[in-house]
Amino acid sequence: MKVVDMFGAGIPVLAIEFPALPELVKDNQNGLIFKDENQLYEQLLLISKDAKLLGQLKKNVEKEMSHTW
Repeated sequence: MKVVDMFGAGIPVLAIEFPALPELVKDNQNGLIFKDENQLYEQLLLISKDAKLLGQLKKNVEKEMSHTW
């Protein structure tokens, strides 16, 4: 449910991998999926340093949300 809330607010998601997740989060499209704390750490560093990536993820979320309403 939190993923849907974040998407509704136009926020890309970083989420831990679990079986049903790909129904909502598309890795490197509307968020990033991590498997462990080390990968989460690397992703947080990546999006904090790469404004273009973060901007593209946000743009993709907004585009997807505009098609669902």
